[in-house]
Amino acid sequence: MLVFKKPNDGQVNLSGIDTSSIVCTFTSDAETFMVVLDDTSPAPDGWELSNLDEFFSAGGVIISPETTDQKLARLGEQNLILMDALADLYEEILTLKEEDV
Repeated sequence: MLVFKKPNDGQVNLSGIDTSSIVCTFTSDAETFMVVLDDTSPAPDGWELSNLDEFFSAGGVIISPETTDQKLARLGEQNLILMDALADLYEEILTLKEEDV
């Protein structure tokens, strides 16, 4: 990953940066804006090359995006939990109906 920084003028201009290559952005303080790009990105004009150590020491955090397989697995687990809860609820309703008869 490549880290670039520039002064924060209140209106950070991301022109020259392929936004699909942005891993994350971070305002380290009122005066500095940092952007982490993937390794394939060219150096954007007007941005100073930095490093991950500086990014992390300034308080930056990189959260890895969820892959499609991870998302499918998570949704599958959530679906099973919901289906189990629905089955339990259905059984309780049937039990209540039998008690009324």
